[in-house]
Amino acid sequence: MSQQRRKQKPRRKNRRNIMRQGVRELSWHGRSLGPPRYSTTLRFNKASFHLNAVAQYSNIRFEPTYAYDIDPTVGSTAMPGFTEYMGLYRHYRVRSVVARLSVANKELFPSLIWMTAVNFDPGADTANYQNYLSSRETVKKYVGPASGMNQCTLVRRWTTDAFAGSSTRLRIQDDYSGSGTTAPVNNWWIAIGAYGDAIQVSGFSYSIDLDITIEFFEFSAPSV
Repeated sequence: MSQQRRKQKPRRKNRRNIMRQGVRELSWHGRSLGPPRYSTTLRFNKASFHLNAVAQYSNIRFEPTYAYDIDPTVGSTAMPGFTEYMGLYRHYRVRSVVARLSVANKELFPSLIWMTAVNFDPGADTANYQNYLSSRETVKKYVGPASGMNQCTLVRRWTTDAFAGSSTRLRIQDDYSGSGTTAPVNNWWIAIGAYGDAIQVSGFSYSIDLDITIEFFEFSAPSV
């Protein structure tokens, strides 16, 4: 009896079931040319010179959560790769930022260099710089005059969770997410500046790198 069973031919698979399974696989792959969520780190860099010749202090701001226009003074300053990712996903949210600021003081007197993050737009107004200096989000360092030890580097990491006041995914997704052309409802900014012993006449040179970790979501397959 066992020999007869061995000689039996294997059953043929139902062709209809195979076709249905194939259709489902094709359909699934058609919707998932990429993962539904994808996180990566993109870099924004700016090297420039700054001067406020009417005051002892100066201020420059960047908006990392406004990922397609990080430098509001210039416009259209998206990080390399951001536009390409937004061609695949409908929305994004910034999870964290690591900022590296290198400064060379050009003044003839020492200056205090500082970098901070705030949950409001500081604009170009530096009248509240003392509030920035007292914030726990601020890093700062004194540098010498142009003829001395006039260079420094500041490094700091910030997360969106800290500014949201909650780490719940719903809050972060609803209030701190944007699209390729629409900014999030809530944003936070990075401000850098200098405070000197007298009115600035020479200013300072700087280079800033923002390593921005972004989560892209709601995958949008290209039309075929």
